[in-house]
Amino acid sequence: VLIIVGAVISSMRTTSIEGINIPIGAQGQLRDVGNGYGIRVVELSSRSLTESGSAGGTQGTKISDILSNPGGFASDNIQVSGKVVEVLTTQTDTPPITYTAYINLTEDGKNFIWAATQAAEPITIPEGSTLTVKGFLMAEFKSSTLDKTFPLVIFSRPDEVSEAAATEADSGNYNVQSVKLEVYQGNSKIGSGTAEYLQGKGGSGTYPMVSPSLGLLAGDVYVIFQGTGSGAIPLTLKIIPAVNLAWIGIILFAIGIILIMLVRSKAKGG
Repeated sequence: VLIIVGAVISSMRTTSIEGINIPIGAQGQLRDVGNGYGIRVVELSSRSLTESGSAGGTQGTKISDILSNPGGFASDNIQVSGKVVEVLTTQTDTPPITYTAYINLTEDGKNFIWAATQAAEPITIPEGSTLTVKGFLMAEFKSSTLDKTFPLVIFSRPDEVSEAAATEADSGNYNVQSVKLEVYQGNSKIGSGTAEYLQGKGGSGTYPMVSPSLGLLAGDVYVIFQGTGSGAIPLTLKIIPAVNLAWIGIILFAIGIILIMLVRSKAKGG
């Protein structure tokens, strides 16, 4: 029985609904996307990177200030802005698969700091783009996958990594499309947030909507937005089972196997 229960729970995998196309004119409507799920597009907007501030402005704390006094920022959430000069990516080898991006930022070409974010989908961040990152600071962080120690790294959720105001030289290079969404299962709202798509001369990037689960049996909600086209809003919906749920299945399955082996051993010994 334990083997059966464990196998059933362990087999619960990501629910993925791809190829969703919601007409732009259907904003405000709850649209059925299959498998009992629905999505409502609350708002669709687009903007240039230069909208959010004056050219060349820096949002939040200066990277140079953090580097000169890291201890002064150890207990606070911090926000920095800078140009992406390098991106390192990793992924886990066992389910649930997660992807991590380590982003090297600079505000002036002289002072650099790393930021890290993790998601259930591959993270695409173009080098040369300008980002604002919010999160908490950690010193001497060792990545076993990269075999690299980061003297300082800012850990952020995917929704805390966003485009920043571009410098005058980069003005007009990037356009950002944002879609505010609500996700439903049946008549119950299970997630909400904003997904974004960035596109420009240096490449493109997606910033998925992430709505974490609040219960043991619930799943994290991810919505990936690839930019509007042909009068529609293309989306991919993923429901990722909670990590705790997957481990329950693995443990029950293992217990069942062990019990069978013990019973067989006793039978042979008798």
